[in-house]
Amino acid sequence: MLIALGEVLTATAAFYRGLGQAPDPHTAKRLQYLGEHRLGVIHSDLTHMRNDLADRHQNHPQRRACTADVGPDEREASAICACPAPPPRLTTGPVAAPTAAAPANRRR
Repeated sequence: MLIALGEVLTATAAFYRGLGQAPDPHTAKRLQYLGEHRLGVIHSDLTHMRNDLADRHQNHPQRRACTADVGPDEREASAICACPAPPPRLTTGPVAAPTAAAPANRRR
């Protein structure tokens, strides 16, 4: 995602360079600076945070064990329940097309 953001900042800087107004070169330089120098800092910080969380190997303290009855072939998921998420559902039939609204009666 940070790579895409860097590309957007570079493209936006190029766009500003071509506008020709007095503040545009400054804005272009600022965007280029952010893309080249600041995204690396953000990427490094986020990587360290992610690695720290991954190394903890523990559940969130506010999550509780599931107490609901779940069958052997079912899984339950909740923001506060530590059960694994269910597999994604696949649609097996065609989706019905939206129907057109009936025309409203006109008054004269």
